Amino acid sequence: MKKTFYIFFISFILFSCSKEDEEVALPFLGKWTLINYKENGQNASYQENKIIWKFNNFDELIVDMDSLSTTANLPVQTSGIYKYVATEEVMSLQGTQYAIRINNDTLSLDHNSLANGTLIQLIKIEE
Repeated sequence: MKKTFYIFFISFILFSCSKEDEEVALPFLGKWTLINYKENGQNASYQENKIIWKFNNFDELIVDMDSLSTTANLPVQTSGIYKYVATEEVMSLQGTQYAIRINNDTLSLDHNSLANGTLIQLIKIEE
């Protein structure tokens, strides 16, 4: 009787997890360098590797900025760790929702940019 119970219990544990319970690897995880920020028609370009954004598996954005970088309008103003909430298509960062688009090695975070909203563009850094 105990063997039957254990077999049933182990089978239940093994087969009770569905694919919905599996974590989805978000396509933007990794290290990126900020290259462009556009808001209200104003465009600011940044030299590669001066402002680094690293998205990790713990819903954290780790930002490393060159101390001389001008970041007046960016959603993150200083180096540090910032929380984000995201799916594969949408990210909430610092209270703003962004559509996520990845084209080759370019990550675009778009908050209504066609109507003079915000567009953040980053390039993937090889680790």
